[in-house]
Amino acid sequence: MNQLGKLNLTGQLPPSGETDRPADDTRPRSVFGLYDHDVVADAYIRGWRTKIESNGDLNYSQRIADMMREPPVVTVSIRSDGSVKDIVINRSSGRPEIDEAVYRIVRVRAPYSRFPAALASKYDSIDIRRVWNFGETLRLLEEVR
Repeated sequence: MNQLGKLNLTGQLPPSGETDRPADDTRPRSVFGLYDHDVVADAYIRGWRTKIESNGDLNYSQRIADMMREPPVVTVSIRSDGSVKDIVINRSSGRPEIDEAVYRIVRVRAPYSRFPAALASKYDSIDIRRVWNFGETLRLLEEVR
């Protein structure tokens, strides 16, 4: 695997035993963070966010939102075929019911759109990290660091 071709703003290299793609595939596995420099990725992420937000509140009750101590920060990894690669709770809400609602919402809405050709030619998966704000409606916000 070409470690130099990986754009990973977390500073970590991928596990060395990964075999989910051919060795000559030099596309980065994923990009972490903002996609301002990539219009196609930004458009894909906006579409993904809209799909989650427009249907997310159907998968949790207001009672759960009222219990939230702080909004969870979640990274969802999406493969180029639209399937979910991984869901990571980076910062818990402090309530297991809410964290489980996040997993449920992401799984229920899958699969997501396939990557456009221009995006799939660059990345085989992307990581989307957002703050999940449960209120009257679900809103996914960019994390301010």
